[in-house]
Amino acid sequence: MTSSERVAVGDHEIHEPHESVPRGITGFSSISDRPPPETDSEAFRRDLFDVCVSVGANVLESSTAVPIGRSFFGFLIEIRGGRLHVLLNGTHSYVAFARSLDQPLTFVDHADLHAALSSHGTYRVLTRRELDRPLAKSMTKKLAEAEIEQLEYWKPKTLGQLIFNW
Repeated sequence: MTSSERVAVGDHEIHEPHESVPRGITGFSSISDRPPPETDSEAFRRDLFDVCVSVGANVLESSTAVPIGRSFFGFLIEIRGGRLHVLLNGTHSYVAFARSLDQPLTFVDHADLHAALSSHGTYRVLTRRELDRPLAKSMTKKLAEAEIEQLEYWKPKTLGQLIFNW
C-alpha cells in the first residue's frame, strides 16, 4: 500500500502512514504545556455497559480513574465465555481491545464491540492493525515537547505502545 492509499476503518478513514496522533495522547506533559484534555470515563463506562448489553457481554471490572503512570482506563468484560480488556485513552476518546494488561499489551479486534462502540460517534475504536503499526516520526508531529522527551526515553515501537502506555 502506498502512503497515498486509504483504509476505511469503521466510520474513520486512516491515512497511512503519515497520520499524526493528537497532542496530549501520551498523557505526558510539563508545567509549561497547556493541560491535555481529559476523557469522560464515566460517560464511557455508561456507554460500555449499554454496548455490552447489546452484544451479550458483561462488564466485570471498571475503572474511572487512570492509575498513576498509566495513560488509559481499563475495563474488563466477559463476552462469549472469554475475557477481554477494553482500553480508553485518558486524554482522547481512543479505544482498543487487549487480551490482558500484561506488558507489552497484545491488542485484538472484536467486530461486534468495534461496531457498537463506533456507532456512538464519540469514540475512535482502533484496530489491531493500526495499533501494531510501527511508530513513525510523522505520527508524532503534533505532540508536545514533554511528550517527545518521554518518547525518546521510553522508545515505544508501535502506535499502540504510544497511545496506551505505562
